[in-house]
Amino acid sequence: MTASTGAVMATLVLRGDKLNKYRRLAGLDTDASLARKIGVDPTTVYRVLNGRTAMSARFIAGIVDAFGADLFPDLFEVVPDNPTDPPARSGTRA
Repeated sequence: MTASTGAVMATLVLRGDKLNKYRRLAGLDTDASLARKIGVDPTTVYRVLNGRTAMSARFIAGIVDAFGADLFPDLFEVVPDNPTDPPARSGTRA
């Protein structure tokens, strides 16, 4: 949590393995074909997928539009930036 707002900061992470699965199913085998589908430059796709740049709102929205909002939890993971609590152990409650 931040001291000023109490908000939890997090990072949205693209699950590359899942994206590759859905790309294959959709016939989007190249970065250029995915880029056309989501409305970004092929260089942007390459850079995001190789960790050279962060995803833009346009990139995320394009992925959601192309593959459907119902796949959002499968394609993306929300990771807390500074988790203050360790992960719960199996069989315990928070």
